[in-house]
Amino acid sequence: MKKLLLAALVAIVALGGLAQTRTGAWVDEVVFMMEPTAAKAIEMVRVGAADVFTFGAATPPLVRAIHDAGLGYEIAYGLFNELTFNPFGPEFADGRLNPFSVARIREAMNWLIDREHIAAEIYGGIAGVPRFFPISPVFPDYARLADVARRIELYYAHDFERAQAVITEEMQKLGATLVGGKWHYEGAPVVVIMIIRPEDERREIGDYVADQLEAIGFTTDRRYLTAAPASAVWLAGDPAAGLFHIATGGWITTIVDRDQADVWNFFYTPRGRPDPLWLAYRPDPVHDALWERLARADFATAEERLEMMGRALEYGMKDSVRVWVANRVAHMARNPNIRVAADIAGGLQGSWLWARTLRWADRVGGTVLMAQNNMLIEPWNPVAGTNWIFDMMLIRGTWDTATLPDPFTGFWWPQNVSRVDLTIQEGVPSFLTLEYGKDFGGGLRGWITQTFVPEIVVPGNAWADWDATTQTFITADQRFGGRTTARVRARVVYPRAVFDRLWHDGSNLTLGDMIFGLILGFDRAKPESAIHDPAMVAPHRTFMAHFRGIEIISTYPEVVFEVYSDLVFLEAEITASTFAGYLWPSYLQGPGAWHQLALGVQAEADRRLAFSSSQARTLGVE
Repeated sequence: MKKLLLAALVAIVALGGLAQTRTGAWVDEVVFMMEPTAAKAIEMVRVGAADVFTFGAATPPLVRAIHDAGLGYEIAYGLFNELTFNPFGPEFADGRLNPFSVARIREAMNWLIDREHIAAEIYGGIAGVPRFFPISPVFPDYARLADVARRIELYYAHDFERAQAVITEEMQKLGATLVGGKWHYEGAPVVVIMIIRPEDERREIGDYVADQLEAIGFTTDRRYLTAAPASAVWLAGDPAAGLFHIATGGWITTIVDRDQADVWNFFYTPRGRPDPLWLAYRPDPVHDALWERLARADFATAEERLEMMGRALEYGMKDSVRVWVANRVAHMARNPNIRVAADIAGGLQGSWLWARTLRWADRVGGTVLMAQNNMLIEPWNPVAGTNWIFDMMLIRGTWDTATLPDPFTGFWWPQNVSRVDLTIQEGVPSFLTLEYGKDFGGGLRGWITQTFVPEIVVPGNAWADWDATTQTFITADQRFGGRTTARVRARVVYPRAVFDRLWHDGSNLTLGDMIFGLILGFDRAKPESAIHDPAMVAPHRTFMAHFRGIEIISTYPEVVFEVYSDLVFLEAEITASTFAGYLWPSYLQGPGAWHQLALGVQAEADRRLAFSSSQARTLGVE
């Protein structure tokens, strides 16, 4: 293969002079190379051809190889595999039948597969546990919902005969017939196209699922594609074209996610991603309404939230545009002399701190060789570009954010924020741990205050919306027609030296960078905008359901602004971190200076390029 991309990608995370005056990273450079075969990458670390293998090994032979070689390693608990279904149908554009357009057939796939078999035989019983839901079995919300979750898991335990009966019933409703033990539709076999990733245990998972489908009468077309060609099919391809029915998916949660109430909104609805597959999702309206409410924290009490999440677990199984298979426990190999802050959920690839902490134990400076199993999967742009962990690891290495997650607890700590003062309406549930000024050891101090008041009135001159025609902000008075209230006011303070920060091109961070991101979030969702993207309408509608306004209080000596919203998470740290990022020039997929993103805006306005893959397909551009 194009083995070592030594020449391909060198991430300069920082440059430093002498140790006494050094700033930035502990090392001089990090060189990323691509090696898709895990066994070979581990051997490269053993012989010194690489210093780190960022992808997690999760099968007994690979884990044993790491231990036998005496390598250092990090363990990550936030990786998981699933089956992604194409829900378009019942027929594709060429007339072929798509059985998985039927929710009941997708639901039956939960009975068809044996998760216990996958955990025991494919993962060897040491690195994988059965997974049924988008919430992680090792994160707090699962523990809170354990009684409901276990009941559902027992209901959907492996039952081949039940799966076969349900699928047979639904296939007959679609007009398919069983001829000689094989399903046919309008005289032709029903062929299920499976995109199977061959780089890791997903190959064995994909083959197992294909075998199960063949056992109940389907013909399968197994296509073994690595990340980039697979992405072009299942993620960026037109679902109506029927390029696939099922793809073996792999995901990683990069942080210890203390609040997973929004995962259904991401994985099951068009609001999740601006990609063609997501835009093909048509969830049951009852399910969709609940998932959207959870995403914007629309509950009155902690007990109501849990009840809603319990129903969300059940609705997700009924919908099953994704069937969750296994939670991975992955070992990520490194030279024993390497020191780095890995995340216990995201490991090395998912760590938000790796570039800030990576160093050699015995020296300052030097080069670190990082092997990854994939790289450069999709275009990089911060607005709606690549979301692949292989790419995002590199992007995070040169990305400064408003807050950073604790790699052990998941609590959010300030990175470019001095403090956040939360004023919350009485009766709204919110619990604070990182109280302002409180000493948490290791140089860490609390950064949030929280007070409760009877009512929070939104200032009439706060920016509450955007007029894409006049390219001006709409005030709260204009949007709401007068007085309106919010459940929370977050007063955010950025440090005095914030405008001394430099972009990678040497230019200073400016207020324009901050406001540009705010504008872009509104503008792309507006039909009147020159850069309107239909994929942004649904997520923006959810945002506007809780957003009440933002007001910049001062820009000197500190940047101070206030956000008014109905979005209040149970944990005050999540609420504070969310609003702290409202003016920080970070986007979904990376940092962005206004003078750089303006080029992309102009290109999309001219219909020559597009930020999102769905818009690129619509416009017929890159």
